[in-house]
Amino acid sequence: MSNQAYIRDISALRDLKNSLKKFSENSITILSNIESRINQEMSYLKSRKDLFLNALREAEDNLQEAKGSLRYCKSQGYYETYGDGKRYWVEPDCSTEEEWITECMRILQTAKEKYQRCKQIVWRVENQIGMFEAEKVKFQRLIINHNENSVSVLTQLINGVEDYRSIQIPVVSTNSNASQKNVLIGTSTEIATNVISNMPVYHFEAKNKQQFEISNSVGGSNISFYISQNGRSIIGNSKTCGNLKIKERNGQKIALITNISTPNTYQDMGVAEHILKNVEHIAKQNDFAEISGWADAHEIDFYLKQGYDVRNQIPNVGGEIYKSFSNKEKFAETQDKIKTAFEGINQKLLNKEFHLEKSQLTNNIDPKKILSPEIDGKFWDHHGNRKEDYIKLIKNVNKHNHLIENGASIENIANSHPEFANAYEVCTKNPIRLIKLNNYYMVDEDGRHRVAAAQLIDENVKLTADVREAKKTN
Repeated sequence: MSNQAYIRDISALRDLKNSLKKFSENSITILSNIESRINQEMSYLKSRKDLFLNALREAEDNLQEAKGSLRYCKSQGYYETYGDGKRYWVEPDCSTEEEWITECMRILQTAKEKYQRCKQIVWRVENQIGMFEAEKVKFQRLIINHNENSVSVLTQLINGVEDYRSIQIPVVSTNSNASQKNVLIGTSTEIATNVISNMPVYHFEAKNKQQFEISNSVGGSNISFYISQNGRSIIGNSKTCGNLKIKERNGQKIALITNISTPNTYQDMGVAEHILKNVEHIAKQNDFAEISGWADAHEIDFYLKQGYDVRNQIPNVGGEIYKSFSNKEKFAETQDKIKTAFEGINQKLLNKEFHLEKSQLTNNIDPKKILSPEIDGKFWDHHGNRKEDYIKLIKNVNKHNHLIENGASIENIANSHPEFANAYEVCTKNPIRLIKLNNYYMVDEDGRHRVAAAQLIDENVKLTADVREAKKTN
């Protein structure tokens, strides 16, 4: 067999590379156009819902006005003395006012039906949009990851071929055993770690009951982890047990695991699991959308056991492991269940089919189990506050509670982090009020904006609320 290669033209490789780039760009453009059209239609639907809501409120006002007119008409009755010398009460003719009330009630019922139908349509559309968003993300990841990797491979191939053609001696050695490990992380850019604001020391107990702690340091776009026992490093003062690279993708922070290592003497003690938990803790506390990294084939099972998924897997080589902290599709599914659970609850309470128990202050409520408030264009313009203000409030309360869980006292928090303490005090003095039914919740009297803010935050938020449980009347 000849050991020479005869390369006449590599234009096909360049054409393929350019076609892949164009396909990716066109796909992203089409997705953007679809999103734009969806937003337009959604905006129209919401404007119609607002119109129906205004009509409903106007009908309610008209009914109250009609009732007032009837009360006034009836007050115009008078006493009249007849021939027998007795006084008789003469009822005024209020038939016009009564007819007006009947008509107002008819208009109000029609307005209610139209508003409810429109609301249901908006809910269904929003659910479908949520499903579209989930599939869109998958498609974008497929396009970006695979296209970037393919273009990179083609570029290397083209460069390699050109290098080969430039060599005068056309003999190629076949004894090369070079290998390469690609980390498929999609289109992303490195960002400075000054965006990281919360990295507390992570304490844990190993399987042999020994106590350890993991401290974190930042530099550039990197976070390094150092593990110690009784104040002494178990690896070496200058050696790390893991590293993260902080990146940004589609406007969201992501963490790329570049290294996790433990000494041989500690590998059966569950230390690696806790290093991962430290990474996840940092991610949740700092609003990361995802953790990802490369795992060799023999390492994948370890990550799967820790709740990670695998994508871009190459058989017998490895794949990209990842854990996402955002799941819109699951959230939409939960919301559907909550809506079903609370359907007609107000009427059931009026009919005394259900009753409300005495309120209790309840901790650790998952905001994703609360029925989402209806958000329109004026929703966040509330008492002079903005959406950002409510999000900051909830984040500060969450950080306060985390410090409490880690042994800090309320007094110490007030001294060291007054902003956390103030946020906690605000929410304690004026708690969110909820109705509970079948482990789901809906806003009762107060707290719509705080609930909405908590549902927007992609981290492990837990709420404290004044809860009244709805129970079926015997």
